Amino acid sequence: MGLGAGGRGAVEPSVVAGRQLSVGFGRCGQPFPGGCGDRYVDRVAGASAYVRYWPGTYEATFELLGATRSIVELDNDRDRPFAWNAEWVRAFPEQRLAVALRVEGSEELEDEPGLQYGIAATWRIGRQVSLTLEYLHGEFEGDLTTNDDDQAYDHVDRFGGLLSVEF
Repeated sequence: MGLGAGGRGAVEPSVVAGRQLSVGFGRCGQPFPGGCGDRYVDRVAGASAYVRYWPGTYEATFELLGATRSIVELDNDRDRPFAWNAEWVRAFPEQRLAVALRVEGSEELEDEPGLQYGIAATWRIGRQVSLTLEYLHGEFEGDLTTNDDDQAYDHVDRFGGLLSVEF
């Protein structure tokens, strides 16, 4: 049912209520096929958690993701990235429509807002086609994101649209 990250995905209203909890831990290299490339000398593990609750036509999700220790090649203000995301979705199955409210945050992620929130709507046009429109407002913290004159950005407004066709 959910719109997923960035409103990506089709509206699939759930008719069954449920709960889900996922916890993950990973690191580059083995057993991941192909490893992680040679971008950094030191490999840093990551940890994540995901909670989903969907009582019928509503859905709530919360997700955390972060590095378990510092990445030595990066500056101290961006060496241990962390992000979270919370989303609430309400489906209207008769109208083939879903509306999502999202708030998300991050620390030490270059070029990303410290806090971002917005709304998205997905309309299931036909059996295999959906259209998602989204607005997000982000607020930057510190000087992790600067323009060409090294002036820090204070906010960003993002509008997006996605036409999904299943085949």
